[in-house]
Amino acid sequence: MCKAIAARGKFFPLVFLPGWIGWAQVLGAVALFAACGWEYPEIIVENQIGPTVMVRNVRYSGCVWPKVLAPGEKTTPRDCMPGDRRVFFEMTDASIPNEPWLGFQTQVKVDASSPSPITVVLRADAIERDLAAPNRFGH
Repeated sequence: MCKAIAARGKFFPLVFLPGWIGWAQVLGAVALFAACGWEYPEIIVENQIGPTVMVRNVRYSGCVWPKVLAPGEKTTPRDCMPGDRRVFFEMTDASIPNEPWLGFQTQVKVDASSPSPITVVLRADAIERDLAAPNRFGH
């Protein structure tokens, strides 16, 4: 909400009412501006695994990007829950016909505890199979 207000450049007019209602307005405005400091981090994931590797269903901390990412493509920025977690995704090699989509994850957890934007780059030397995900045989 805070980013949307800042992006549009709009400000709400402050008209204070007399009595306890006016104090309630002041406390509400203070709470709104205090909550703007507790924003979720903005996450972007980039596919740099290989020239023929496609990635889909990227997941991180409550965010899902169902789009298929071609080599070099990035996801749209999303506000995800803060935390220290791995990025999960499905991957296939487009140069091999009928290659199944297999589950993978990053080897290192991504620390998204600050509200600053974070770009996670998926590289071939920094991913591993997600053995908890079902394989091509369904188990």
